[in-house]
Amino acid sequence: MASAVLPDAAASTSLDGITKRGASTVYLALLTGSVDASATVATLPEVGTAGYARQPLAWTVPARPTPDQPVTTLNSALITFGPFTAAMLQDAQWAALVTSASGTSGTVQYAWPLPQSLTADVNESIQIPINKIAIAQN
Repeated sequence: MASAVLPDAAASTSLDGITKRGASTVYLALLTGSVDASATVATLPEVGTAGYARQPLAWTVPARPTPDQPVTTLNSALITFGPFTAAMLQDAQWAALVTSASGTSGTVQYAWPLPQSLTADVNESIQIPINKIAIAQN
């Protein structure tokens, strides 16, 4: 999964939650289709395969790698979806940062297309390595 640079407004919201409030947790959701700026958690085309659940994200301390680069935070832990107890019938093509662990409440902070589709068969998991998701504010 490639790093995503969020637009300034979304980055500000996410970085503010990570740095100032501290207790703010965001979750990674996998989506089977695209979304637009009006998307809500209730309207997300989220993976619905048995064994799937949104995953909480742990972040590094936001920092500016060099003076000419944006303030950035990265996922600081391995993210694992699954193991799936059924085969995915649709590939995950997008991802979203949301504020709820499950259900249709909460907000969508940001959504982006994945650089490649993700899929899993029965008893398989999808893993995203450390430092593969970035929030950056220019």
